[in-house]
Amino acid sequence: MTPALLIALLAAGPAHADDAPLTRAWILYGAWPGADYGAALSTAGDVDGDGHPDLAVGAPFDDVDGEARGRVVVYLARPAGAGYAGESWMATGAVDHGHYGGALAGGGDLDGDGFDDLVVASTYQDRRVDVYVGSAAGLSEKPAWTATASGGRFGWAVALLPPADGEAYAALAIGDAAAGDGGQVHLYPGGPGGPADEATLLLGDDDHPVGAVLDPAGDVDGDGLPDLLCAPGAESATGAGAIFAGQGGGELSPVPSYHLARPADASGFGVSASGAGDLDGDGYDEVVIGADGLGGPETAGRGMALVWRGAATGPGGQPDQVLSDDTDDSMFGSAVEGAGDVDGDGFDDLVVGRPAWSGDYPHEGGIVLFLGSADGPLPEPAWTAGSGVSADDRGGSWIGLGLALAAAGDVDLDGYADLAVGVSNVGGESYDERLG
Repeated sequence: MTPALLIALLAAGPAHADDAPLTRAWILYGAWPGADYGAALSTAGDVDGDGHPDLAVGAPFDDVDGEARGRVVVYLARPAGAGYAGESWMATGAVDHGHYGGALAGGGDLDGDGFDDLVVASTYQDRRVDVYVGSAAGLSEKPAWTATASGGRFGWAVALLPPADGEAYAALAIGDAAAGDGGQVHLYPGGPGGPADEATLLLGDDDHPVGAVLDPAGDVDGDGLPDLLCAPGAESATGAGAIFAGQGGGELSPVPSYHLARPADASGFGVSASGAGDLDGDGYDEVVIGADGLGGPETAGRGMALVWRGAATGPGGQPDQVLSDDTDDSMFGSAVEGAGDVDGDGFDDLVVGRPAWSGDYPHEGGIVLFLGSADGPLPEPAWTAGSGVSADDRGGSWIGLGLALAAAGDVDLDGYADLAVGVSNVGGESYDERLG
């Protein structure tokens, strides 16, 4: 089995009627059969200070150094927009079934040295979160900072929050959905020595469980302070979403500031979440929560992506928009990602994964692009793509294109945002994904 990661890049100008706004540029292949390479993705930010965005890829079931210990790989961007270099940096887990690399967070500078740092977490037995620091030579060989826990689900979700306006340090959020009555988020503000030694605890409750899914929310209320988005995860049958508002100095409100209601028909609500950027161009950031449609009696895995628009008073309780799929069993909403402005029109755009979608081929998986506008994401997709590979031909139940998404920055330096898409469930020989 040769799992693959797809990198889809914007065409060299604004999309026109006959042009695809995203085109496939490179494919990165994992060399570890059964490792779930591409199941976790994150921009690594700029870990070596060369001005180009780098990429981190998790392979949490990698068995090379032990059973399902996991591995994470970083690809450095080449100069002059020439794509990615080979595997520039690698780290492996130390505990069997630790699933190291199952959660990643990058693009933040925790120690204020001008180089972005990378957060790598184990998402099963190990309950460990490591921070590798950037430098002119790239990421450190060993973790510069580590946090562990003896139980629960510590580290199953991680996020890096950018500094507030006028500040210098990112902050690290680590989720533990099994702690307390409604989960916890451990918040470590950054500083000259990296993350703080002691965490501030952010608490959820039965109605708004936290810690399962985390993402930087951007600035949803326009106060210049970064906020944190929490979704309840796939295992919660009733939980709603929550946003913790920024307070400056790397701190957040200790209890949710904004509550995001769970629609009754949103089966699988909270399996994914994204701070999606400014989708409507009003200066306030939007948040999106995915519901993959699994578990509902009538939804047939159809799924949805729910959008809350930012405002001076913060997002309202009910979603402002619901984007849906018209295909049964596609798992639309399994991943949602603010893609940046892929077509150069001044509005940020949204990508939604549907990893079990059947298009031209059975269960080939796919992604859907919704362009931003003054009214929020346009309800009709601007562009869709599938893997072009039949699950029947690969010996699996589904291919998995779109199960993981990451905004990759402007890798090819053409002025347009690029996107990384994981394909973690591929069997057989390597193949060539074609987008657009």
